[in-house]
Amino acid sequence: MTSLDKCKDVALQLFDAIPIEPHQSEFGSILLEPHVFVENKFYLYQGNIVDITKDKAAKTDCINRYKSMIRDAKSVDDIYFLVRNPYKMTFLKYIKPYIDNTTFSELLHETWIEVENENKDINVEKTEIIEWFKTADKTALMRREDYVYYKKLPQTVTIYRGVSERGTYDGLSWTVSKDKAEWFQYRFMDDTNRIKATTYLLTAIIDKHDILAYFNDRDEKEVVVDIDAIRDKIKEIKD
Repeated sequence: MTSLDKCKDVALQLFDAIPIEPHQSEFGSILLEPHVFVENKFYLYQGNIVDITKDKAAKTDCINRYKSMIRDAKSVDDIYFLVRNPYKMTFLKYIKPYIDNTTFSELLHETWIEVENENKDINVEKTEIIEWFKTADKTALMRREDYVYYKKLPQTVTIYRGVSERGTYDGLSWTVSKDKAEWFQYRFMDDTNRIKATTYLLTAIIDKHDILAYFNDRDEKEVVVDIDAIRDKIKEIKD
């Protein structure tokens, strides 16, 4: 059973967990301290664009506006939409006890598809994400056509993972397409800067049981895997 009020409480607590303060970037520019809901320090206030890190009245108005949207939300989806992508996994973790499994599974799908480097959230352990996928309602977690594909996978599946300079060797996201894995391997490098020593193309032959979900929303033929179960099967493909 979903408790919308409890989810609102979580959202309001997360809102207050990070102060809305200026932050100097590595390039010297002044930005807004990374916040769960507020993305930009510039805010439309009384017909003018103002810097909320310098204008107290505008800052108060911005805070009140966001909190009102949270309190007035008619569904968990309404709150989820307000959460910035880097914090969606964290938000999902803290509302999990207050939502039904179908809703949780649907939001897990949305989060996984929308968020870049979703298994790098410092507030959510990789083992925790694996458990989420294991207990998710598969029919709510995957689109119908993806669920059909998932059900038809053979007992033994060959998977691939392209690891770029910014990637993680033992991530949860793999693919059944070698071509797509190669794209991920080099996606941050141009043709003149392909330093293979810093990238990897991985493969593994695994049991279907260790595939937790299949997503093709982005045409990536992605499989989410139980990395702990397949770790000893991973091999690097070398030219």
